[in-house]
Amino acid sequence: MKRIAACICACTLLSAMTSFPAAAKEAVPVDVDEAVYAQLLTSYGCDADGDGVVTEEEFRSINNIRIDPTGIEDMSWMTRRDARNSLTLEGGTLTEAAAASLTEVSQLRTLLLLGVTLEDISFIGEMNLSTCYLQQMGYITHQQRLAVMRVA
Repeated sequence: MKRIAACICACTLLSAMTSFPAAAKEAVPVDVDEAVYAQLLTSYGCDADGDGVVTEEEFRSINNIRIDPTGIEDMSWMTRRDARNSLTLEGGTLTEAAAASLTEVSQLRTLLLLGVTLEDISFIGEMNLSTCYLQQMGYITHQQRLAVMRVA
């Protein structure tokens, strides 16, 4: 009887020291527009751990986001990013509403517009950018470019 009690006590002690695998929390996708999220999933470096989900933490740490602005009306989700960062808008059309919402993104330092269709670039002058590139946008005149240019 003493042996059985000793074995039960030993098993109880051993079971308390044995590690059990904990169930991992399910990854929660970042709360952004569906069109933006689909592009984040396929962009290099956005899904850092490769689990097929871009989480809020991963989103905050992305240095450069490269997206097609077509169909995106609000870009204020960029304000939730921590790092001084850059944004590349490639192809497609940037609406006036989306351009206006970019002026709210104070941490944005570099903006690259690559073949983007837009009527007015005056919003760039309202932003606190270090660098802005306009490539493959020959329809933007030199006067428009000079109007938003700042010399430090």
